Parts: sequence; structure tokens; C-alpha cells
Amino acid sequence: MTRRAFVFVALGSLVLGSCKRGPQDRIAFVSMRSDPPGIHVAFADGSQPVRVSSSRAWVAAPPVWSPSGDRLAYTVETAPDKWAIEIYDVKTGASTQVTKGMKLEDWSPDGAWLLATSLVDTDSLLEGKKALKRSLQQVYAIPTDPAGNRLKLSDGVGWDYSPAISPDGARVAYMSNRNDKVELRVVNIAGGGHKRLVLVRGDDVLGSPTWSPDGGTLAFECKRGGASAIQRLCHVSSAGGEAPDLTSSWAASPDWSPDGKRIAFVAIGGDEGKEQIFVMNANGSGAKAITEEGNNSHPAWSADGSRIAFVSDVPGNPDVMIVAADGGSPANVTAHVSRDAFPAWQPRVAAPP
Repeated sequence: MTRRAFVFVALGSLVLGSCKRGPQDRIAFVSMRSDPPGIHVAFADGSQPVRVSSSRAWVAAPPVWSPSGDRLAYTVETAPDKWAIEIYDVKTGASTQVTKGMKLEDWSPDGAWLLATSLVDTDSLLEGKKALKRSLQQVYAIPTDPAGNRLKLSDGVGWDYSPAISPDGARVAYMSNRNDKVELRVVNIAGGGHKRLVLVRGDDVLGSPTWSPDGGTLAFECKRGGASAIQRLCHVSSAGGEAPDLTSSWAASPDWSPDGKRIAFVAIGGDEGKEQIFVMNANGSGAKAITEEGNNSHPAWSADGSRIAFVSDVPGNPDVMIVAADGGSPANVTAHVSRDAFPAWQPRVAAPP
């Protein structure tokens, strides 16, 4: 890190640490307001936005907080087609590169592991410049302790993506595209125990698995029935079994409430028939739109379950907004002429700085 970048980041840490409001009131997000785009953190009322990623790194993927809320991890492009994962320490203002050639996906509940997928040059792949065996994207567990060894969680035979770790930290769910079939699979983070939970074929799709807080159920995007089918949300026991629909019409981006009783998601609604944020009961009943205008995406529950952050184009360009979980007037958190996206709430368990 250059001296200039370090001073900038350290000043950001000083600002973050100077406020007395609860740490659960802070939101990290990706913003185009800086050049290159970076990770910023602001209070939920929009005050004191600070860039925390280093000024040399291009960020274009969601940030992920550590379970303790004192660190923030994200994927950066350090040079053209050169990717790495960095961890930013809120208290010290220092950012550390923990691995290269990987894309960040999740953080284990005990803070010991980052979930990541290997990065593949898909442009070269489509042009036929790489052998098929090199096109298999895999899932890894990367230790946050520099002395630790990375673990390969995939079995090496599929294009694996969207890993999500269970609330108890013992299992990882992920999607796998293999031989023109897509599977939702689960593997033990300690290795082994691979199990297929859901299988679809041909033009069907699975995506975005998310665990219920008790670890008993996975909600996910599913499109079954061929190319003309509509993507819905489905759910399945983490032990396997039937995987019924949760929604009857197009839906995406499921996110469980902290108490496990409700799921926020994106569906078509409003007078203009655009993408709105909805909340439904965990069994799929009682779906209600909590936004009404514009196109909205990326719902994320606050730690206490009272609010939902999301991205909306209502202001004229994408901004991070917050709305009460039961609906109401959304508040604009980022309110900037540049695009903001991928909101992530700082965990409530974090100790005040």
C-alpha cells in the first residue's frame, strides 16, 4: 500500500471509530463515487461515508463483514485480470491481501475461514484458449490466519459457484453445473460428505442458495420446466428431500430474516410492473411488497430484523436505501450522483470502537 493510500484508509478508520452510535447501524457498500470503484462504509442515516478499500484497487463485488464486525473482506482487481481478496481492519485502518486468483463469497461464523471461488478467464474459455479441464471453477475455504492452509471443498468435476456457509459453520452449500445438469450440493467444511440436494437438467437453473438461521432449510432460485419456465424461489431441507416452490411467479435474491420467520426477495410488483422488494413468511405465505416505485434489488436484513437495505434506481441512479421490514417510506442512505450497490450491514455483535 502506498503512503498516500494508507493515510487515506487510516483517516477512514479514525472517522469510523469516532462515532458513538451502535456498530449495527453501519452499512458497507460498493460505490462508483471513487476512482477506481471501492468499498465505502456509512451510518444507516447516510452520515459519514468513508472509503475503506485501498485507492489502488478496483472493487466490483459485494463486501462481507466478519462475524465480529471488526473486519471487512472484498474482492479487488489489482491489475487487468489480476484478482485478489483483501481484508480491511476497522480498528487499525490496514488492509491485507490474503489470497490471489480468488473471488470472495462468504465468511465462516467463527471467523476462521473465507469462502471463495477460483477465478476463470471466461473470455479466453469461450474463445477456446483453455482446455476443458481448466474451465472447472471450484470452491475453497481460505484461512484468515496466514499460517493456515486453504481447503478445496469442491470435488473437481463441475463449474461450482455461489457457496454459502451454514449458520453453525459446519457445511457449505453451493451450486454446481456438471454435464448439462445443475445441482444444489452440500459439503462438510472439514472436507468430504458431498451430498446432492436438488438436481435440474438442460435449460433449468438453480442459484443464490441461502441458509435459514437454524440451518435446517435452504431457500434458492429455481427454474424448472425448460427454457420457457419462469424462475421462482424454492426451498429444501438441508438433509435433502422434496424442493417445492415458495413463490408462484418470477422471484430472485432470497434473504432470511434473522429470526428465520420471513424471507425478503425481489419480485415484480407496483403500478409500473417493475422489480420490487417483497417480504413473505418462511413457508411462502403472506407475500407483501414493501417498495412500490422503480427497480429494486439486493435486499439485506438489518441485524435486529427491523429494516431492510436494498438498491433502488428511484433517485435516478442506483442508491442504497433502507425501508422498514413491514413497509413504509424508504430512506436514501447513499444519496450520491454515482452508482452505489451491494449493501451489507455490520453485524450487531460487534463491540463499539
